[in-house]
Amino acid sequence: MTIEQFIIENELQARVSSAKQLRRVEILFEKYLSEIIRLYGFNTNLDDLTPQLKKDFENLTKKLSIDLEKRINVATKEQWLLAQSTATKFVNTFFEVDNLKEATQQIFRNTHLDKYFEAQKSRLTKFKLSDRVWKYSKQFETNVVDAFEIALKNGDSAQKLSRDLKQYLKNPDALFRRVRDEKGQLHLSKNAAAYNPGQGVYRSAHKNALRLASSEINAFYKEAENTRWSSMDFVVGIEIKRSNNFFDCKICEPLKGKYPKTFKFSGWHTKCRCYQIPILKPIEMFTDELKGAVKEDYSHLGNFQKTEITKMPANFQNHLKEKADIYKGYKVVPYWVKEF
Repeated sequence: MTIEQFIIENELQARVSSAKQLRRVEILFEKYLSEIIRLYGFNTNLDDLTPQLKKDFENLTKKLSIDLEKRINVATKEQWLLAQSTATKFVNTFFEVDNLKEATQQIFRNTHLDKYFEAQKSRLTKFKLSDRVWKYSKQFETNVVDAFEIALKNGDSAQKLSRDLKQYLKNPDALFRRVRDEKGQLHLSKNAAAYNPGQGVYRSAHKNALRLASSEINAFYKEAENTRWSSMDFVVGIEIKRSNNFFDCKICEPLKGKYPKTFKFSGWHTKCRCYQIPILKPIEMFTDELKGAVKEDYSHLGNFQKTEITKMPANFQNHLKEKADIYKGYKVVPYWVKEF
């Protein structure tokens, strides 16, 4: 198995793990909706929301926000440990680690959990995870309250509301259906007509929350990879490559290439499928270095990266110059644009 084949195989495993984590996020929303249905069952005789119902919704939203943030944090930690486990497996597969000194083995097998907590703290501050989770929880509350009010006005049964809300999880636009006025005419509900989520934001809070969770899970997996590769002396750089699901991406294509191992790659955009592989010194050369028996000549090993890559590739710099005005107009500027 080549190094690239190893990385691709483990990228697929990471995506399977990520999908399982996202399913757990969905279960939180399903649990929330069950509570909404329970509330509706007790209040089907009402024409509108009471102050107590509004308070009940607010309490449920607070709980959803807390549970959602906890779930995302659990998921990111699991992905971090998965990436670290993969890196350890990588070292064991391509290097004879057991033959090295115990201290060196520990360096190679360190899971860097301290770095995980640093990254978590940084993202809480820099990306305001708590604020974004609360924002989507409140948006979800607005969506569901709208559906709740429509059901009350139309005299729907709890079973009908349950079906509508479950459909909403699968088809977000289904919530924003029309209601009949006093004359029997169909029109958009008041909240649906007024709601404008903005560019790059879904109408569905459920979908926004899933995208947020997916982005965080992927970011921490990549962060763990970056932390591990940058700590290993035999890694002299990383190569960012396109996925096998090739399509014409105006961001990924011009940015593929060889980067310093200190570059923290976590994807060029949301749902980016690009992956990174470590660029290594030849195993023979690195083993000799550890033994203090470096040879004068390694030409018999063929072409290889002799020194650590320290400069960003020209295509990256050119892309930033060409697209500078476009990125300046973004509400959320990509991390790799801000840092360079």
